[in-house]
Amino acid sequence: LKKNKFQDRNRVHHNRSRIVKEREELLVRRVMDWIHYSKWVWG
Repeated sequence: LKKNKFQDRNRVHHNRSRIVKEREELLVRRVMDWIHYSKWVWG
């Protein structure tokens, strides 16, 4: 039972870190798009 609880906590932590990673990647992509757009606009 204790072991199972620990595994559950581990899984929750893993999911959370994956979500954070995806969010960071999305943010980076958005920043890159913005930089590309501003370069195109301002030349």
